[in-house]
Amino acid sequence: MLKDDEGGYVLISTIWLILLGATLVTAISLTVLNNAEFHAEERERVRKILAIESAYETVVADILFNGPHSNFALLPASADYNLSGFPMKVEVIAENGKIDLNNAEPALVERALRGLAVPSIARNTYLETYRMRRSKAQTLLSIADIEAEMQNAGIKIAVSSNDNDSLCASQFFTSHSGLSQPDSTHSPPKLNRALNVVNVANSVPVRLGSSLRIKIKAEKGLPLIAIVRITGNLDKPVTILDWHYGLDCADDS
Repeated sequence: MLKDDEGGYVLISTIWLILLGATLVTAISLTVLNNAEFHAEERERVRKILAIESAYETVVADILFNGPHSNFALLPASADYNLSGFPMKVEVIAENGKIDLNNAEPALVERALRGLAVPSIARNTYLETYRMRRSKAQTLLSIADIEAEMQNAGIKIAVSSNDNDSLCASQFFTSHSGLSQPDSTHSPPKLNRALNVVNVANSVPVRLGSSLRIKIKAEKGLPLIAIVRITGNLDKPVTILDWHYGLDCADDS
């Protein structure tokens, strides 16, 4: 038989054990709940990525199989999709309308930068870099390479469409057209004005061999930007030249 003081000790010990058990149960429950929320968010993120990449496949299939009847037969073009419950906007433009910084003559690049109001010091510094790179037959592989080269020369690069005091390089320059001159029928109006080109068509058909920029933007998150070439080759009708999710300053509308 327990003494009074021993009974009190057992009661206190029991209460502490109950409290400890409750604390452990709460901690485990919170861990499980947090893990469940994390996995739910991760599942939603993966579902959105798959939906965006399905939209990309849909766009390419539309262009390849529907040809002149495609929603993207005339460029620039845009469309609204809703896949797996994710609303998204698709925009397609031709890279051929931009200046290819692997192939353009320095005089053309200088005219464009001057017309786009790039300050003279940064412009001249960049042109020196440009001429030196061309003399070494070095090539740029992506818009990230272009932006880095320009930034190193002191040119301010825009990161959003609202950044009006900087240059939106992806809107005017490319490394994927393969042309020494931009196709003005596909050029953004601001680039044509910079180069004093007038009276060009507003919508032009997609051509075999041309490079396209496909941007897919869901309601939240960074857009997918894919640069592809429509080859017309049955074995490999599309070549992916660049593929990334990232901030975008270009207004493709």
